[in-house]
Amino acid sequence: MTKKLLVLLAIIGILFLSCSENPAGEIKKNSELFDLDSIRTRGRLIVITDFNSANYFLYKGEPMGFHYELLEAFSDHLGIDLEILTGNSVEAAFAMLNKGQVDLLAMGLTVTPSRSRNVRFTESLDSTRMILVQRKPNRWRSLTAADLEKRLVRNPLELSHKTVYVQKGSSHAEYLKALSEESGEPMTIVEVPFEGESLIDLVGKGEIEFAACDENIAMVNSARFPDIDIETGLSSHQNLAWAIRKSNSDQLENELNHWIKTFRETQTFAILYSKYFRNSNP
Repeated sequence: MTKKLLVLLAIIGILFLSCSENPAGEIKKNSELFDLDSIRTRGRLIVITDFNSANYFLYKGEPMGFHYELLEAFSDHLGIDLEILTGNSVEAAFAMLNKGQVDLLAMGLTVTPSRSRNVRFTESLDSTRMILVQRKPNRWRSLTAADLEKRLVRNPLELSHKTVYVQKGSSHAEYLKALSEESGEPMTIVEVPFEGESLIDLVGKGEIEFAACDENIAMVNSARFPDIDIETGLSSHQNLAWAIRKSNSDQLENELNHWIKTFRETQTFAILYSKYFRNSNP
């Protein structure tokens, strides 16, 4: 079957195209009721994912990425076409999912109790922890390892009275706010409409001092900025998964979870993971 991939790229500030410009606008009014049988009848799976150098990106004009290749494999398994929309606003992506504008939210979402009240999470695809991104001191190469360690934040409580930037709507903001309240050590948490990769860029360029993001994304990007440190953990490892609507998703949930559990054990999955998270060069 010849696959037709419709890729709609969103730009920060204009995250999603209007229905008149977007093939997703052709979905029936009650598409939030669609389960897998209706998706198969329509003939395509509509997905939203985030645009970054690990999950979905363009390389020499061709789409690539860990989530992109997983989505291609899953749509091939279903025998239907794949339509991908991109956007880096987590809140907007959740809204699109629950309004029926997309069938699947394919981002590396941290599974949390608060999110589970609004969506269903699939079987986990990965796990990671939240880490602190910080700049090393000037002329750090001339310091001994012990002196360098003394100048870096290694305990989350050392962030008291400091400012940490996080992606708006991410689980990182929720976690850090709870940490600050429980410890009694106030920190300023600034939520911005940029995903982790952009925050790493800002720290690397010296525009902000601290940011919090997922370790797997930080590791992919750290080679570009030798002056940043990503060794300080802020949380334990947590599962990452995709999300589907809370209601009318029994068929899609069963098919996705069965496919993920099976595919996760294959050599193909291991090669894909290594390609994007252990080797930053496509």
